[in-house]
Amino acid sequence: MGQMIKIPGVTEKTWFLNSLPRIPADDKGKEILVEKDPVKGNPAKEHYSLICADIDLLVDLRAKFIDEVATFFHYFSLKKLASINFEEMYKKEEQVLSWG
Repeated sequence: MGQMIKIPGVTEKTWFLNSLPRIPADDKGKEILVEKDPVKGNPAKEHYSLICADIDLLVDLRAKFIDEVATFFHYFSLKKLASINFEEMYKKEEQVLSWG
């Protein structure tokens, strides 16, 4: 007699697929693994996004610069400026320039 049993509709492929472990439908991830960037692929949105990022950077730099300038000017007081002897400073400057 025959050494093989043939079942209609069953092939090696279906036999292999049935041998694989089954994942319950609840555990199958139906969510997107990596969300697409809505900006990519749309040149107008990309350009707008880059402009907004540049503006944010410039606003942050401006704020930091203003804070640094303010702390620099607060370092000086009018009392200290009034006590500076400019004549002595000019003499020292001339002496340093004569060395060079």
